[in-house]
Amino acid sequence: MEFYTYETLFVFWLAFSLIPPVVASKRGRRGVEWFIIGILISPVIATIVVVAMKDLSKKRCEACGVQIPVAAHICPFCKAKDVSETPPYPPSHPVFPVAPVQPGPSQQVHQYCANCGTKLAPDARFCSSCGRPA
Repeated sequence: MEFYTYETLFVFWLAFSLIPPVVASKRGRRGVEWFIIGILISPVIATIVVVAMKDLSKKRCEACGVQIPVAAHICPFCKAKDVSETPPYPPSHPVFPVAPVQPGPSQQVHQYCANCGTKLAPDARFCSSCGRPA
């Protein structure tokens, strides 16, 4: 009597291939792709790769540094408002300290609208997109 048949192994392979998409969806990734990867490569390897990748379902609060859900606008720990990992557009300060560069005659300093982020003309007094004062 043969203990494992090909059909039994295939059923177990498909059953274990359901683990990577479940883990992936809880970490903010799409599960369908990880189901296919789990079937084609290996459910165990796909699960290890998903766990090793960055968790997209959480972000870090800029004020206190605690990981919070992506949808949160107020940190539940420090009560800071408008918490986001990404800097506003355009960034108000560089991510890495950079020595200030004086623009030359061929370089222009570009301004951006504080309301909508549209690039403004050098002599613009109002935003051409939303009409706010520059």
